[in-house]
Amino acid sequence: AKPCFDVAVMTDALEASKTFWRDEVGLDFEETIHPRRGMAQHRFGVHGSVLKVNHVEALADAPPSGIRELWIACEGLAAPRELEGPGGERARLVPVGERGIEGIGVVMRVRDRSSHIAFYRDVLGFAADADACCCGHSRLFFETGDDAPSDAAIAGPGYRYLTVQIFSCEEAHRRALDLGAREGAPPRRGGDVAIYSMVRDPDGNWVELSQRASLTGPLDPPTAAR
Repeated sequence: AKPCFDVAVMTDALEASKTFWRDEVGLDFEETIHPRRGMAQHRFGVHGSVLKVNHVEALADAPPSGIRELWIACEGLAAPRELEGPGGERARLVPVGERGIEGIGVVMRVRDRSSHIAFYRDVLGFAADADACCCGHSRLFFETGDDAPSDAAIAGPGYRYLTVQIFSCEEAHRRALDLGAREGAPPRRGGDVAIYSMVRDPDGNWVELSQRASLTGPLDPPTAAR
C-alpha cells in the first residue's frame, strides 16, 4: 500500500532516543500514537518510510534481533557517516544511490542468506535483485554471521521489527502462513486506524503486516461481524 517499509525500535530511554533520531540523524518528527496500553510510538518520517520509536517504561534485556543497521540516503553527502543510538542502533547516512538506496536500506544479520531471500521474495512478495530484496524503494540486505539470532525476540532494546503496509491484512496474513511463515500474532484491529498482524522470518525476525486506513481507505468490518 506504499512503496517502502517501516522500521521499529524499542526503547526505555525515550529522550535520548528522540534526541538521537531528531538531532543526530536529522529525521522529522511526525506524531505520537498509543498502539497499546503501556506503549507510546513516536514516529519519524524518512523518505516515505516511518522510523517508529516504541517507548515502554521497563524494557527487558534481550539479544539483538537480526536487524542491525539502518541506511538512509542523504542528498549532498559525499561519504557515508556512521552513528550509534542509545540502544545500540547503528545508523549509516549514505550518498543517494549507494547500493541502490534512494530512500532507506536495512542490513539484516542472518544464519542463511538464501532462505531469507526466499522468504521475503516468495512469501512476502518483495522484488529481488543481485544485492537486496526490495519493497518499493526500500532495500533489505542480508549478511551472514555467527551472531545472527535463531529465535529473535520482539522485546528488547534496538531494532525489533519491520512493517509492510498492505491492502488486506487478513488476506496477506493467511497467504503468508500458507506459504510457510510462522505466525507472530494474528490479525487484530486498532480502532478505525489499522488492522495489523505479525509473521516471522526463518530466524524469527518479526514483520508487521499493516492495513492502515489512511493508506487503504476505511477498514472493512471484522470477519466475525460479517
